[in-house]
Amino acid sequence: MIRERDASLDFIKGICILIVVLCHCVPYEMFPAFISDTFEACFLRSFFCVSGYLYYTKRKNPLNDTLKSKFLSLIIPYIFFSIFAIIWHAVLTFGFGCREISDSYYGINLLYRDIFCAVSGIGIGTLWFLPVLFLTYAIMSIYIKYIHNKLKLIYAVAIWVIVFIALNFIGDYLKNISEQIEGNYSILSKYVFLVYRVMYGSAFALAGFYIRILKEKNICMLPVGLSFLCLSIFAHIFDKIVCFNIFTCLCTVILILWGFKKFKSLNQSKIIKPIIYCGKNSLSIMIYHYIFLLPIEQMILNKIYLFSSLHTYIQGWLLFALNIITTIIMTCFLNKFDIFNFFMGKSGKYKEILQNKLFKEKVS
Repeated sequence: MIRERDASLDFIKGICILIVVLCHCVPYEMFPAFISDTFEACFLRSFFCVSGYLYYTKRKNPLNDTLKSKFLSLIIPYIFFSIFAIIWHAVLTFGFGCREISDSYYGINLLYRDIFCAVSGIGIGTLWFLPVLFLTYAIMSIYIKYIHNKLKLIYAVAIWVIVFIALNFIGDYLKNISEQIEGNYSILSKYVFLVYRVMYGSAFALAGFYIRILKEKNICMLPVGLSFLCLSIFAHIFDKIVCFNIFTCLCTVILILWGFKKFKSLNQSKIIKPIIYCGKNSLSIMIYHYIFLLPIEQMILNKIYLFSSLHTYIQGWLLFALNIITTIIMTCFLNKFDIFNFFMGKSGKYKEILQNKLFKEKVS
């Protein structure tokens, strides 16, 4: 049975990916503190929350089946785009003298950096998201197989709440350590930060999983979402950043899900439909915009005197507009090719062929 695509989830992902692109183009410090804190609290955590919401539980072997499926839709794209990114960055650096790829690396050092990040699993630029999401699904599958399915719902939720709070507070501690050891230990810092991302990714993916269970049991989402909204405001007032991140993300996801259920005409809006399109192609936009388009756009714009004479804030917004438009055009064009859809985890034809080759089952 083909499940109908939920427009509210695409809307959440659409908002998140637009914020991601905006934050890559406009420096964080250019926003008021409350706005930048809210962006940081919401966008990446909401991606993981939606991933957990969409987790498919009706599998014969949740762990093995999930890992096989996600290997094809996440790790294969990671390998392909890592190779492509290394080649593309080498062309831009050695062929065009582009210095806009990285603030710290250039020339042969950039090439070494890219190869190390790709092989180590840290990821080149936004490609970090793919291995982290794969590990998140693995942790989710273990939890669901050995805890959620073995206990009654109320006990499973109670254990999850403890795990969720622990992961977030430990993760925040690791993030602070990562920032402190950046200097001469930048590689170690990146690995600590990677662990932090896996921890909060797993926590919020499980949150999304339980949000879906609440919704399936017809529990009213509005009071739950409003409660998280109030808690996030109090957390921000008392400067409890971890709590603020938790409550802001959850209230955002829950209230949007509730809103779309109550106002079905929303997804037909001329303003909302483009955001939903961005959500459907969020992974493509995440990868294409930062690794392949942003460096060359910055290189070209920096050579234009009119652009370089503008205020940094205006430069950022112009770069954001250019980047999101060119990325969507590129995504629309590449979506026409099955091979690219496969590498974005979308094409069933190529996925089925590769699955038969990689995970061939013995016929008794």
